[in-house]
Amino acid sequence: MPTKVIVNPNLITINDGSSFLVTGSDGSIDDNQAQGFFVRDTRLISYYEISLNRYQLSLLASSNITHHSALYQFTNPELTTVNGIFPSGSLLVTIRRDIVGGMHEDIEITNHHLEAVEFQLMLAIRSDFADIFEVKAKKILTRGETATTWKDGILSTEYRNGSFVRGIVTETVCASSTARYANGRLMFDVAIAPGKTWHTSINTTALANGEILKPQENSTVSHNTKAGETSDEFLTNATKLRSSNADIQGFYQQAIIDIGALRIEVDDNGHKFWMPAAGIPWFMAVFGRDSIITSLQTMAVYHDFARGTLVRLAQLQATELRFADNKSRFGDRKSYFADNKSYFGDNKSYSGDNKSYFGDCKSRFGDNKSYFGDRKSYFGDCKSYFGDNKSYFGDNKSYSGDNKSYFGDNKSYSTSLLSRIQT
Repeated sequence: MPTKVIVNPNLITINDGSSFLVTGSDGSIDDNQAQGFFVRDTRLISYYEISLNRYQLSLLASSNITHHSALYQFTNPELTTVNGIFPSGSLLVTIRRDIVGGMHEDIEITNHHLEAVEFQLMLAIRSDFADIFEVKAKKILTRGETATTWKDGILSTEYRNGSFVRGIVTETVCASSTARYANGRLMFDVAIAPGKTWHTSINTTALANGEILKPQENSTVSHNTKAGETSDEFLTNATKLRSSNADIQGFYQQAIIDIGALRIEVDDNGHKFWMPAAGIPWFMAVFGRDSIITSLQTMAVYHDFARGTLVRLAQLQATELRFADNKSRFGDRKSYFADNKSYFGDNKSYSGDNKSYFGDCKSRFGDNKSYFGDRKSYFGDCKSYFGDNKSYFGDNKSYSGDNKSYFGDNKSYSTSLLSRIQT
């Protein structure tokens, strides 16, 4: 039976460069899961829930539209309203989100019932400003200070931890009714006549240490952020494929779009290059192995990936010699172990105070045994190094003198009971 492969089950992921949004298939964000709206490696929105009179919506369908936008469609469960019971399946709720700098959200509710309906639309939004890898590991460490304000229809939440500052500003735009804020929720009083549509747009601006990332207010126009423009340029310049097989051509085109969404910018003295990141959403950063392999595999499609990858990896290499300024390995003109000290201390032998190489009064290969066996000379039974009865340096002369063994008169290599070092 073939293995079934499921990629990101019940998740919707969209991104703009290194900013990205991960939600459940119903558009919700659970702060106990690896979900949220992330900017500059920080989770700016950790919880999101939409409801009608506190009733959860019924999901019809959801999907990515492009790498930076997603569409969710719902209908209503049976609602208890001020005018009585409103039947299920009478409303079509459409939510479209676009990550363009910040995040833009359009909400439309169409009444397909024969009677008017009134209810409260509620959006619960919370922020924990957790680090991206804490979120992924599900080990959130609470620190710093967070403050939320509601003023003139604008909801602002700011986080500070020393010099580290993140924030989020949420504002309703073109709403069919006025927004209110209480108990951690944005609330709208909605009244829809039969066959009519209620609408609001919500702009979420991201703040990161003085940088302001505003959303694009109309998600139907061209994606004009830097990441969007370079993605369009990538699609224009990438190798084109034409095939009589529509499936093959579709697969290739989608692959080009997907790889284009992975691009991250490389700046080299004013020259702009692009390289592939390791993956969406958690690894929109430089990973040498992943970037090199991807660049190699896409050489026939977009060779500039390789250039950007090599430039960026070169930038991240060491820029100084390990040992500089005429200093030796362990300091200014000092010996390997400093100040004329022997290998293991001041005037001490190799293995300690007056001890032989392998122990007190023991020869190299055992008690009272010579180097190559029981009282045998260094090079064999009474044979010299270079032939029969000829010593190393002459006729009938031993290595170190007349009829003397290697290290003395008739003594073995390591001597009886005394090592050479002890002597």
